[in-house]
Amino acid sequence: MIKFFLIIILSFLFFSCSDNITTYYSYEEFDILKIGANLTELIISPSQEILVAADKGNNRLIFIDISKNEMEIINSIFIGSTPHSLEFTPAGDTLFVGLLGSSKIV
Repeated sequence: MIKFFLIIILSFLFFSCSDNITTYYSYEEFDILKIGANLTELIISPSQEILVAADKGNNRLIFIDISKNEMEIINSIFIGSTPHSLEFTPAGDTLFVGLLGSSKIV
């Protein structure tokens, strides 16, 4: 019985070992835009051309152009203590930002 299990284990190891590595994806296949690690909220403008990210780790808003095939950071604004809630007016001309660290709406 032990000999049987030993043969099965050895045959499994022999046939399952391969020098070929199968790669299903790699980072080169994706466009990565480094915008921060502590994002609390994302919102798209009513025109659907700008993505706004609230970066609470750096107390800023990041404006990203999403109208092209490749995203691009077009502006970064220091806004205050821990930006959290974002809301555009329907016309898209005003962006309201709630700050957790100061209990204000900017």
